Amino acid sequence: MSTNPTVISRAVSVAGPGQGNVDRFIEEIENKIWQYGPNLNPLIRIANKVKKRSVRQMSFKVLNDKRLPRFTRINNGGGYNTSATSIVVDNGNYARPQDIWENTATREHILVTGISSNTWTVVRGYDTGAAGTGVAMTDNDELMFVGNSLSERSTAPVSIQTDPGTVTNYLQFMSRTIGLSEIRDAIAEYGPKEKERQSKNTMFEFKVDAELAFKFGKPIADVEASSPLDSAISDGRWATGGLRYWIDSYAATNALNANIAISQNTLWEFVAPSFEDMPEDATGQGMELMALCGRKAFNVFHNWGMAPIQTSPSIKEFGLQLTTYMTPQGKLNLVQDYTLKGDQYADWMFIVNPSDLEYVYLEGKDMKLKTNIQANDAHEVKDELYGIIGLGIKRPELHRYVYNMQAGV
Repeated sequence: MSTNPTVISRAVSVAGPGQGNVDRFIEEIENKIWQYGPNLNPLIRIANKVKKRSVRQMSFKVLNDKRLPRFTRINNGGGYNTSATSIVVDNGNYARPQDIWENTATREHILVTGISSNTWTVVRGYDTGAAGTGVAMTDNDELMFVGNSLSERSTAPVSIQTDPGTVTNYLQFMSRTIGLSEIRDAIAEYGPKEKERQSKNTMFEFKVDAELAFKFGKPIADVEASSPLDSAISDGRWATGGLRYWIDSYAATNALNANIAISQNTLWEFVAPSFEDMPEDATGQGMELMALCGRKAFNVFHNWGMAPIQTSPSIKEFGLQLTTYMTPQGKLNLVQDYTLKGDQYADWMFIVNPSDLEYVYLEGKDMKLKTNIQANDAHEVKDELYGIIGLGIKRPELHRYVYNMQAGV
């Protein structure tokens, strides 16, 4: 191509922007790249803030204990008449001889005198002056323990204790990388340098990876010698169990299908047990739970009206914008959770007790950046962001989720 200047004949003395060599024009590009996507890691923030714990194995365990149960039920299809003294219940081992139980439906008190598996020998009508005649019982009547009453020369009663249960979870090796050529790393460009842009985006995606694993992961120990789920594996691979898994496994009744339409009263009744069983060591939480809401679930609260809803400033403790919804039992601190989206999860809501969550990592292997991992003879720049992390969860029965929860019906 000739480099000689081009002679142009024109009617006016000044050329417009559509004339001449356009390579001379400076491109007007804003020196910034606008990023889509909100912050998507509320569960990671909560767990990280409440408790962060390092471990030295890929598996880690939490011991959970409970108070002794005080309710069981009649287990006999035909029920019992007013004089039956041998009754079958769902949980015979909840009682001891000389315990008094009340049928909450009829208010009759019975005295337990003997126990054989799930069959109790009882004295009926132990709340009257003429014990022996009670009130007819029906199948599934609720029985409540109201204390034992020892006779004067009794020996100490048999001990009933709980045995702590174990929740075992695993750490998960998560990784994302950035990569670009040495030439690309050196050239001038609008916006941040390409390596800086990739680093920021990679950190964002890594946190979302961890957030989704903490919510929806299923615990797996795929070790060559013991669980060859992947026939090609020659060492080991672990996956962390997320919040949904632990609720489904240990507290299946804590999952509620809202069937699209849900009333405030239904929600109140559903969350009430979590408030009632709030542990004494829920320091700083009091009668408060946190609800991570998909878009459709979040809209339900506003569809009910603003009377029970209070807009709160950002909570510095977690760095999250909260809206407080008042239930008769206590507060639900609502967080709009943007990872709950898509065909299935936009109408989900996780209800958690923050003090029972923890962020667990392999000692020395928390979220970290390893730089310059490219091959020695490669003309490129490559960094890796990785972490060996998992969700620690205590008392799974205090956590809940609602799905198929939508407003405007």
